[in-house]
Amino acid sequence: MKKLLLILMVAGTMGCEKGEVTKSNELTGTWRWVRTTGGLAGVNETPGAGEVRILKLNADKTYTRLLNDSLLSRGSYMLTEEESMLWNKKAGFIQLEAGLPMMYQVKNDELQLTEDVYDGFNYTYQRK
Repeated sequence: MKKLLLILMVAGTMGCEKGEVTKSNELTGTWRWVRTTGGLAGVNETPGAGEVRILKLNADKTYTRLLNDSLLSRGSYMLTEEESMLWNKKAGFIQLEAGLPMMYQVKNDELQLTEDVYDGFNYTYQRK
């Protein structure tokens, strides 16, 4: 009986990494960047004339970043749920390869990516 319990405990911890979230349906799709705000200087940046930045998040947890149809980067992303330093509560986080993990929120057709640091940046995207 003790051996069975030990096997079940080990198997249960091997299913996914600590805090890993497997649901990515709400993030899957093509997102167009519309604004960046925040930072020490109080940045409020929007696309310049003719500038189109795209973030494409795929269900297989890969992503592509484009600037005016030119590839900027591609790779994989990871979703987790962790305690937010800024919000003092659990939040969903996305990490694009070696980048910093950012909190994410999806409301209607808007994606907010927020750096979980003081004086960080907030990136706003619209579903395309």
